[in-house]
Amino acid sequence: TAERAPSAVLVVTREDIEAVAHHIPEARAYEMTDLMAARDSDGAMRVLAEVLADRDNEPIMILAAIGGQFRRLYAARLAQEKKLGRGYVEEVTGLKFGFLVDRLISAARGFSLDRLKRAVEICCETDYAMKSSGADDQELLKEAVLRIAAGET
Repeated sequence: TAERAPSAVLVVTREDIEAVAHHIPEARAYEMTDLMAARDSDGAMRVLAEVLADRDNEPIMILAAIGGQFRRLYAARLAQEKKLGRGYVEEVTGLKFGFLVDRLISAARGFSLDRLKRAVEICCETDYAMKSSGADDQELLKEAVLRIAAGET
């Protein structure tokens, strides 16, 4: 029989996964909103700068990811206030993984319902401005994140 060379074992670490996943605007949107919930505006702006530095990320797509996350946070916060339960959050957000639902519910506690409502409005206003004005999309996005992070209500 011919001898076979031992196969190499590939070990993938959490850091490996995060290094790849964090290039995805949706993953970074989660990170930004978590930082905002923790009242770390500087951290949220740092993450935004990193996302914008990647030329593959379009500001409108980043805004869409942030807006989607704030809509999910709003639903989770509403569920908390109305005592609608975890099942409601899973159903209305469409999240299929328990750890994502847990993370969302935890982050939602860092915001008031009014603040989340305003964050969704700011995202909508910014989306409209990006599509209808001649303003720089990156600057509009930075301003929106700053307004949300500052807690504009």
